[in-house]
Amino acid sequence: MSKLDYCDSTILVLDTSSSVVFAGLLKNGEWLKSTESTEPTLEILFTLVNQILNECNLHFDEIDYYLYDRGPGSILGIRTAIAAIQSWEILSDKKNSIRSFQSLDLIGGSLKREGKENFSIISDWKKGYWNIWQDHRDPEKTISTIDLEGIQTLCKTSHSTYYLPQRKVWKPLPLELESTLLNPLKIKDLLENSSLIKNTAFQTAYLPEQTKYIKWNAKRHR
Repeated sequence: MSKLDYCDSTILVLDTSSSVVFAGLLKNGEWLKSTESTEPTLEILFTLVNQILNECNLHFDEIDYYLYDRGPGSILGIRTAIAAIQSWEILSDKKNSIRSFQSLDLIGGSLKREGKENFSIISDWKKGYWNIWQDHRDPEKTISTIDLEGIQTLCKTSHSTYYLPQRKVWKPLPLELESTLLNPLKIKDLLENSSLIKNTAFQTAYLPEQTKYIKWNAKRHR
């Protein structure tokens, strides 16, 4: 999404990656309306979207782009948003209108705009491992994974480490880290950075690695 697209478009922004479901409408670079809820994504997402469309007197046909948070975060919440926007795109007879961003990229970019330097952001992934955002030059490699030992080593340096709480926590961090929250309203300030916005043919949630399945057998599951 280029700066021209952003400034001259109506964009429906969805963030379902955390415990707060967010829906907002951007038009010509300014927020028309935004709302959020702590109810489960499947139960509240469509209500929130219909609410802001009605209050702004807009229809799906008038939306130029759908922009969603692909995570890291709640896989169920993110995939619910993806299914919704894919349906809306088809029903409004649009093509190539879906874009995405990563939650940790948004927070990292916001902190950098505030003047923060030399920092990382940790978020839950699975038992024994966490996602870690670091400010690399290559935007494709800003997020990787880290174990507890790695986090403890990182905290012993002058490097600042922030923690992003998620809806599902496998195991609380046994460390006192400064918490940071995801604020989707910040996306307006970062849209001009085209490296944060992805246009992919296949919409999906962010995962550090592909899911691996083990074939069922009687011996393993007796």
